[in-house]
Amino acid sequence: MLNIHIGPHKTATTYIQSVLKNSNWKPGYKYYDIYESRRSILPELNNCAAGTLPNFLQDQSQTHVLSDENIIGGPQGPLNMYPGAASALKWASGNSANIYFSLRPYHEIYVSSWIESLRFYPYFPFREGPSNRGYHHVLAEIERQINPGSMNIWLYSDFRSNSTDIMQLIAGGGISKWGAHDSGDERISPSGLVVDLYANLSKFAPESRQPELFKVLRETPELSIDRKYTPYNPSDIERLTEKFLKDCEKIRSRYGIWSPS
Repeated sequence: MLNIHIGPHKTATTYIQSVLKNSNWKPGYKYYDIYESRRSILPELNNCAAGTLPNFLQDQSQTHVLSDENIIGGPQGPLNMYPGAASALKWASGNSANIYFSLRPYHEIYVSSWIESLRFYPYFPFREGPSNRGYHHVLAEIERQINPGSMNIWLYSDFRSNSTDIMQLIAGGGISKWGAHDSGDERISPSGLVVDLYANLSKFAPESRQPELFKVLRETPELSIDRKYTPYNPSDIERLTEKFLKDCEKIRSRYGIWSPS
């Protein structure tokens, strides 16, 4: 069995991966932690032909559990809605892989994805993201590409109160004892003041040093006591929320959406 948790980014993936890494697993389950994945697994997967599992995933007596949102691409500015997600998973085609995916409201995830990008790329202004592409497009493309064994989808808003249930879902029931979340993994959410300062100061720093400047600003306690950064007004949020809810209904009617028991 093959379980693939593909995120997306900014949906508690770091927390999930930390807890799964530190948990005890039942015999017959193999979890590939994020450090191993980024170092060696992703390059190997990227070189696999369609329908061809790498050697380490071919033992059918084991349940293999992968959790890495970068499998379907990294954050690139506003959420790019992963145009290459299906092709990135071509190696899983025909292998009855189970897919795990979270749905976070667009007005939240667009902003979080942009802020995440500022950690790696030189400053660029916020852009809303692709208006006509939604989660249901990504999931439908994955379904066509790999014909998964199952599509397991939940609302990000349900995760906090049901984290162990959802992580056990990803694990295929393989957790025998829960581990702790690694302290220090949390990332400081920048305030509006930090973002505004960075936008103004970035022009005075070389592009190669701009992510470092952003890191200094967001880790300065005096700058964190301010409003939460949002580029949206209430009518924008209402419009994006309506789009999110419509897309969730499309997903629910096709795949179902996990709900707390």
